[in-house]
Amino acid sequence: MKRALVVVSIAFVLASLCVASVQAKSTTYHIEPTKEATESIVLDVSDSAVGNVSIDNGLIDFYVTNPSGHSILRYNSTTFELFNFTAVEKGAYTMHFANANQEGNVTVLLSYCVNFTITVHENINVGTSTGVANVLGSPVLPVPFDWTWLIQTFASLLLPIGKALGALRKYLKDRGWEKKYKGIVVIKPL
Repeated sequence: MKRALVVVSIAFVLASLCVASVQAKSTTYHIEPTKEATESIVLDVSDSAVGNVSIDNGLIDFYVTNPSGHSILRYNSTTFELFNFTAVEKGAYTMHFANANQEGNVTVLLSYCVNFTITVHENINVGTSTGVANVLGSPVLPVPFDWTWLIQTFASLLLPIGKALGALRKYLKDRGWEKKYKGIVVIKPL
């Protein structure tokens, strides 16, 4: 039950992320033992696909091949995978779901969306995105040194220092220190 709730939640989140995308799809496959199902999408260079594969009753080998037939993603013996890839060549990218190790049928839920990028100029790309935006706050400028704080702090220390010196003078006077060293050291009140 928890697994089904997780699958439904992730499918819902992916579907909501794909609202702005040009192509979004969710498909269920029932794959017999030693059989394979495929899903192909045609992408231009810089187009991307993002989605998830969820297996209900077993394990599958999930992999993606590019138009040249080379594997660009591979997940062996999986029950759930999130995936994303960006096309580096134009053509059909194929997602493969192989039931290679199970004795019974396996149910696979595939949910994905494709983001097409439109090239306006050689160095300018515009399009939709399902990524997470990092919002930067306003720059924090350094605070200039506060001289008034320094002066107030120094002034607030003068009174206790003056009282301490007065108490020291009184202590030394009571001990007769002033008579012994008269003329050598002079302590004056502030």
